[in-house]
Amino acid sequence: MFHELVPLIRKIKEKRQIIIISHNANLPVNADAELIIALEVRETRGYTKKILGKEAVGALDSLAVKKAVEDIMEGSEKAFRQRFEKYGF
Repeated sequence: MFHELVPLIRKIKEKRQIIIISHNANLPVNADAELIIALEVRETRGYTKKILGKEAVGALDSLAVKKAVEDIMEGSEKAFRQRFEKYGF
């Protein structure tokens, strides 16, 4: 399923805006998301996650966003690096 979903998302996003909400950090990494908003729950409400004093909002080249994705992704930084090497982003 994942191998079908990622190529489909990449193809569709060339022609239209897609909004995806997921607990799976692999999806935005492998689908090459242009905007990621990492959220966390505090006192039963959702808030933008802050890392190193900055909101984790933006593309994967933002340090706060990259760290938020790494924290969620199975395998942490090593998994992120392997996906970067495999997919080139």
